[in-house]
Amino acid sequence: MPKMPMIGNPEQPVLALYHHGMLVGFKNAVYIFPGTETAVLLLSNAVAINDGPGWIGHLIIQTLFDDPVKHDYVALARDSLSFGLEAYDRIEQQFRAELHNKTIICPKPLGAYVGKYYNEVKTFYMDISIKDKELWLNLQGNAVENYRLKHHNGDEFSWHMPRNEQVRRGRNPITYMDIWNPQCR
Repeated sequence: MPKMPMIGNPEQPVLALYHHGMLVGFKNAVYIFPGTETAVLLLSNAVAINDGPGWIGHLIIQTLFDDPVKHDYVALARDSLSFGLEAYDRIEQQFRAELHNKTIICPKPLGAYVGKYYNEVKTFYMDISIKDKELWLNLQGNAVENYRLKHHNGDEFSWHMPRNEQVRRGRNPITYMDIWNPQCR
């Protein structure tokens, strides 16, 4: 969403403690207002394209505090749904454009990419292996987290997959490009 609505009057701010969390299949929004000893807690058990608990929470808070500015949360939720769905198309188009504009080369034999690649603090790793003459990505040694890597260009490979495949595999749908292109260095 390009811009989120403002709840309340900026001239009379109310302290709000907020937490938004999610795991695959679950989203939540927690709002605590110490000044009024009020809490709003929303839980969802769906792999949603937009933030249902957030939108519902905003609506409840708008009503709870009798906000004079009434936002159309149904319209905002529809807009965010469209924005979320379009994100997958944007990623796909970006992949195609990058492939179209590059000279596709694979300068190294696949075996040169095999190994474990750790983040800087050594708390997460990707294991790259060869299976059936293709590179495969495994996350954290988890037996169900195996993904075929598709050559992108040079030393770039992608494990990008459509949203429905992400959901089918129990992944949290990702709508930004960078995560799909691990670079082996």
